[in-house]
Amino acid sequence: MGEPSSSTGLSCSNRRITRMPCTCWHAARRAGQPEAAENLIRRAISILPNSADFLGNLGLVLMDQHKIDQAIAAYQQAIRLRPNFAQAHCNLGSAYAACKQWQQAAAAFETAVQLSPICSKLTPGLAMR
Repeated sequence: MGEPSSSTGLSCSNRRITRMPCTCWHAARRAGQPEAAENLIRRAISILPNSADFLGNLGLVLMDQHKIDQAIAAYQQAIRLRPNFAQAHCNLGSAYAACKQWQQAAAAFETAVQLSPICSKLTPGLAMR
């Protein structure tokens, strides 16, 4: 523990080894290593396959890598596991907007805002398509 991971070169000190993939993906993402972040999140998902949070985070790093179709699938799976996951709906809307699927983006953003009005601040310019 505290030693750099051989696959990422990043140190995750003070973390139990079983929690490492669950916590260190943030460090990999901040370090500009989205592939490493993706690998760590996928390891976490292999440990906790029904974690909507991990699937939502997977969507984020897939978006970082412009793997939009895979990100959409990750967000959809997160939403199936937790239908009231407002942030996943918002991120799904962003993924749909990135590939110009405006109707799907609007529907996802609308659901996000219904679930959490704060999401309305995260969806500026929706009408400007």
